[in-house]
Amino acid sequence: MRNLFSLASVLAITAVGASCSTPDDAGDPRATTADAATAPSPTIDAAMASLHARRAALGLDDDHTFIVRKVHVDAVGGSHVRVQQLYRGVPVIGGTATLHLAADGSERELTDALLRGVAVDTTAQLTAADARARTEAFLHPGDYVGAPRIALAILPVRGSSRRKPDAAPRSQLVENAADFERPITGYRLIYDVHTAEKHPKRELHTFVDAHTGDIVAQRSGSAHFTATGDARTFFSKATASELPIDVDGPGANGDAFQLEDPVRGGAQCWDEDLDGPPMVSNSGVWGDNKSFVPGSTSRATACADAYWGRTVTWDMAQHVLDWRGTDGDGEGADLGVHDPDNHNNAEFSQWADNIYIGDSNHTGGTMASIDIVGHEYGHAIVNETADLPLGDPGQGGGMNEGTGDIIGALARIYFLKGAHDTLASKIPSTSASEINQFWIHGLDTGFGFRPMFAPSIQYFSTNLDDTEEHAASGPWSRMFFFLANGSTQDVTAATWSHGAPWGMAGIDNDKAARTFFRMLTVYLQSDDEYAQARDRMIDAVRDLFGEHGDEEKAVRNAFAAIDVGDPAVDAPAGPSVAVSNGANGSTSTAQEVDFSTVTPIPGWLKRDVIGTSTDANPKNDFQIRIPCGATFGARLEAAGNYELAIFQSGNSSALASSNSGPNVDNVISLGSKAGCSGPDSTPTKFFVRVLLQAGPLPGAPGVYTLHLDRH
Repeated sequence: MRNLFSLASVLAITAVGASCSTPDDAGDPRATTADAATAPSPTIDAAMASLHARRAALGLDDDHTFIVRKVHVDAVGGSHVRVQQLYRGVPVIGGTATLHLAADGSERELTDALLRGVAVDTTAQLTAADARARTEAFLHPGDYVGAPRIALAILPVRGSSRRKPDAAPRSQLVENAADFERPITGYRLIYDVHTAEKHPKRELHTFVDAHTGDIVAQRSGSAHFTATGDARTFFSKATASELPIDVDGPGANGDAFQLEDPVRGGAQCWDEDLDGPPMVSNSGVWGDNKSFVPGSTSRATACADAYWGRTVTWDMAQHVLDWRGTDGDGEGADLGVHDPDNHNNAEFSQWADNIYIGDSNHTGGTMASIDIVGHEYGHAIVNETADLPLGDPGQGGGMNEGTGDIIGALARIYFLKGAHDTLASKIPSTSASEINQFWIHGLDTGFGFRPMFAPSIQYFSTNLDDTEEHAASGPWSRMFFFLANGSTQDVTAATWSHGAPWGMAGIDNDKAARTFFRMLTVYLQSDDEYAQARDRMIDAVRDLFGEHGDEEKAVRNAFAAIDVGDPAVDAPAGPSVAVSNGANGSTSTAQEVDFSTVTPIPGWLKRDVIGTSTDANPKNDFQIRIPCGATFGARLEAAGNYELAIFQSGNSSALASSNSGPNVDNVISLGSKAGCSGPDSTPTKFFVRVLLQAGPLPGAPGVYTLHLDRH
């Protein structure tokens, strides 16, 4: 179950080649072993020789070389060769590329994330033992799972996101990923000291400057004879009393059945709290269909749940996406349940390539649900392919977490919609009425906690650079939801986006899954962020469905809906925008706002208003008119804490109001009878009030966009 081609292993392999002493890796086969997927072939050798010959054209000098990190052969015979960049024999973190070879061996365009301008002294002043000592003085570690893995690497030092000089102005008060870049300000020679501790679990990559000994960064190393048996899972209690699973045993001498999957990579499941071997059963039955209560219900149910979740995720990936195991070549991840270090949580470990699952403290829930197991399984696939940052704040870490949510959601849909019963080759569809059933991560824990269509952070901003990874996953998950299911034109709905104000059409779960997975396994690079990922997704959708079709338009629109790039060229323009004149505190001075009469959707009228409020001038009123029979909706997006309310002319009591808290959208609506009080057919006059409660910082002005709908 070893991942031979994570970044850490590439560093270990090349560190030995660069004569970097790594005594703590002496017993680690990852430092000396190559995967069969990288076995030499004349075609790949020729492509690598061609890449080296093109260094000058790529802006690189002879100090740069490349090694093969991983090869994936797709369903039509194309080879995709992931390449690691070296500078003077030392790996450059984030310096990667993918060579694409057609089945006939001809080369396609390079996916290029190579880093230019690398300049650093590659002679270490510290030894690997020095780096370990500095790390341990900093961490004060407990007992290790195994000796630290230490490797030499070059770390690019990135500055904060800055606006590109040629970025065009945008009408809305938003940041778009296409307009920003994160410049590299320098490079450091570092030791990557990868440590994994026992209980309590802690897995880290500590970067120690190889010249000075300074601790310069830390990254997580975790995100958190055939027979059959029966899994009496908690999850299956509502569908069947038992679910069939593939297990090992019994032996000729009557040995017990063992939870070890001979069909799916030999994966095992054990009780982590008891440090036990794989769970066994004399009857071939595991679990009691009950949520775990210590001392009262079966400890085997959690293994049955986790084992079944892994089975479904593996089968979905194999039969729909042509991907066997976590690496595409039949490797899988083992499972440890009742993990005392992951109470109410779960994690994937880079060190062991295992998934560890704790217990839920919510009655009637399990942390070993299909979507959570699928989420961690998704981390394992990322680790084998794009190798995005794992468990780290920022865009890359958020994309990794979002990918876990996406894989978990697809596996759960595949099972609950019946596709797993027949090992179908297609992900079933989900309807608009089912989004709360299928698109909220963690529903079966007893406390569904991440709605993929309405996460806590819904759009790109440069704040993502320092945002905790689970929160930073929000735009990524939402992009995929829009790609699969589309979005609405109704500003009051959770599935509305200011980046697609008139709504957008999705391409259904199956096409979205295939496009996303090809992007992940073929194109996405380890240092990519949201803007680069959009380009990779466009490459993937063109491979599968051709250029400029509805599928590519949906990709462009889904990314635009999270403020990453522009929408498809035929997407309707956004509503006309009015600028607040600062009318303060009185309906008699309210600014009149007319709805635009230009609309791509018959019967729907929209208008946006942008404004600024201050402590001295906190209240802005806007006059609108609503005819009888028309419904009204408004959404206030703001930096700061605001109240949004609507009043009918001559009435001081609000008909509807919202105060959701700092930096949270406020939404209000009126039904179709609201405008029926005016004489004859005259539209009724209303006043929409935007009231600043507190700016984003003490004394700072609040900035807002008010989105208005009438239909």
